[in-house]
Amino acid sequence: ARRLGFEVGQRLEKGAVLVELEDPDLVRQQGEIELDLLQKRTAHDKARTRLVEIESEIESARIDLVELATKQTMLESQVARETDRLADKSKLWERKLIQKSDWEAAQSAVETSQNELDTTRFAKQKKELAVRDMEGLEKEKARLEVETARLDLAAQEMKKAELEADLGKMTIVAPAPGVVTTSGVEEGKWVTKETAIAVL
Repeated sequence: ARRLGFEVGQRLEKGAVLVELEDPDLVRQQGEIELDLLQKRTAHDKARTRLVEIESEIESARIDLVELATKQTMLESQVARETDRLADKSKLWERKLIQKSDWEAAQSAVETSQNELDTTRFAKQKKELAVRDMEGLEKEKARLEVETARLDLAAQEMKKAELEADLGKMTIVAPAPGVVTTSGVEEGKWVTKETAIAVL
């Protein structure tokens, strides 16, 4: 018995604590469950944080896609203008009305704009694939990790509740009011199922 709640000759009310027992295995289990519960909460928090990070990354990537689409549209217009300018310069060059360097500059401008457009298109396609991956597999994996962590946490909380119920059985109370006439236990001594705690 860990603690006695009475003395011989003492009057007790129904429900008064007679004795608090201690089971070293239950105490050890309680420590293990508390540690596991802390680890499960940490894992759940990390999984939720990762899901939020992925959702934020997706939103950021979508903003990047809008910017790339805008840049692509702008470059397509620029390439069209540069191509028209090159066509005009080509006609002038054929008639020998401009110098070759003017025509080469116009051709170079088209090539530069086209290269930039091609690079932007490639970057946009790459970003679209990344967004699809994040929205698909990565986000689903993160959701599953959150759900798994939530279930692990719930299972551990259930273990804790079961253990607390078992620990609650370690407190023995008076079944009825009365005066303690005899004690069958001492503090610090082992108590078994057959031990008579007290006679009221």
